[in-house]
Amino acid sequence: MKFKVDPLGENSTEAQRVAHKEVKKKDYKELFITHQCLNPIFFERVDDILSSKEARDILEKAYANMNNVKKARLRTHKRRYELLQKK
Repeated sequence: MKFKVDPLGENSTEAQRVAHKEVKKKDYKELFITHQCLNPIFFERVDDILSSKEARDILEKAYANMNNVKKARLRTHKRRYELLQKK
Protein backbone atom coordinates (compact mmCIF):
# COMPACT_ATOMS: atom_id res chain seq x y z
CA MET A 1 0.00 0.00 0.00
CA LYS A 2 1.19 3.47 -0.74
CA PHE A 3 -0.65 6.37 0.84
CA LYS A 4 0.31 9.99 0.84
CA VAL A 5 -1.74 12.18 3.13
CA ASP A 6 -2.01 15.72 1.84
CA PRO A 7 -3.20 18.40 4.27
CA LEU A 8 -6.77 19.63 3.93
CA GLY A 9 -7.53 23.16 2.90
CA GLU A 10 -9.58 25.50 5.07
CA ASN A 11 -12.52 25.43 2.65
CA SER A 12 -12.83 21.64 2.50
CA THR A 13 -16.23 20.02 2.33
CA GLU A 14 -17.54 17.40 4.74
CA ALA A 15 -17.00 14.69 2.10
CA GLN A 16 -13.37 15.76 1.69
CA ARG A 17 -12.86 15.68 5.46
CA VAL A 18 -14.33 12.19 5.70
CA ALA A 19 -12.17 10.98 2.79
CA HIS A 20 -9.09 12.62 4.36
CA LYS A 21 -9.82 10.91 7.67
CA GLU A 22 -10.04 7.51 5.93
CA VAL A 23 -6.77 8.03 4.06
CA LYS A 24 -5.06 9.15 7.26
CA LYS A 25 -6.42 6.10 9.09
CA LYS A 26 -5.04 3.80 6.38
CA ASP A 27 -1.70 5.60 6.52
CA TYR A 28 -1.44 5.08 10.28
CA LYS A 29 -2.41 1.43 9.86
CA GLU A 30 0.31 0.92 7.25
CA LEU A 31 2.85 2.63 9.52
CA PHE A 32 1.78 0.41 12.45
CA ILE A 33 2.19 -2.74 10.37
CA THR A 34 5.59 -1.53 9.17
CA HIS A 35 6.71 -0.98 12.75
CA GLN A 36 5.56 -4.49 13.72
CA CYS A 37 7.59 -6.11 10.93
CA LEU A 38 10.92 -4.41 11.52
CA ASN A 39 13.91 -5.68 13.42
CA PRO A 40 15.24 -3.34 16.14
CA ILE A 41 18.03 -1.90 13.99
CA PHE A 42 15.65 -0.55 11.36
CA PHE A 43 12.90 0.27 13.84
CA GLU A 44 15.15 2.89 15.42
CA ARG A 45 15.32 4.68 12.08
CA VAL A 46 11.55 5.05 11.73
CA ASP A 47 10.14 4.95 15.26
CA ASP A 48 9.45 8.69 15.41
CA ILE A 49 8.23 9.09 11.81
CA LEU A 50 4.55 10.01 11.46
CA SER A 51 4.00 9.14 7.80
CA SER A 52 4.16 5.74 6.15
CA LYS A 53 5.63 7.33 3.02
CA GLU A 54 8.53 8.82 4.99
CA ALA A 55 9.16 5.50 6.70
CA ARG A 56 9.05 3.66 3.39
CA ASP A 57 11.53 6.08 1.80
CA ILE A 58 13.95 5.72 4.72
CA LEU A 59 13.70 1.93 4.67
CA GLU A 60 14.16 1.73 0.90
CA LYS A 61 17.43 3.65 1.21
CA ALA A 62 18.58 1.55 4.16
CA TYR A 63 17.84 -1.78 2.49
CA ALA A 64 19.43 -0.64 -0.78
CA ASN A 65 22.63 0.12 1.11
CA MET A 66 22.48 -3.27 2.85
CA ASN A 67 22.24 -5.04 -0.50
CA ASN A 68 25.33 -3.20 -1.71
CA VAL A 69 27.22 -4.22 1.43
CA LYS A 70 26.13 -7.85 1.04
CA LYS A 71 27.29 -7.88 -2.60
CA ALA A 72 30.66 -6.43 -1.64
CA ARG A 73 31.11 -9.02 1.14
CA LEU A 74 30.15 -11.79 -1.24
CA ARG A 75 32.75 -10.63 -3.77
CA THR A 76 35.37 -10.48 -1.01
CA HIS A 77 34.61 -14.01 0.17
CA LYS A 78 34.57 -15.29 -3.39
CA ARG A 79 37.97 -13.72 -4.05
CA ARG A 80 39.40 -15.22 -0.84
CA TYR A 81 38.11 -18.62 -1.89
CA GLU A 82 39.72 -18.26 -5.31
CA LEU A 83 43.03 -17.34 -3.69
CA LEU A 84 42.83 -20.40 -1.45
CA GLN A 85 42.26 -22.57 -4.50
CA LYS A 86 45.45 -21.24 -6.10
CA LYS A 87 47.53 -22.10 -3.03
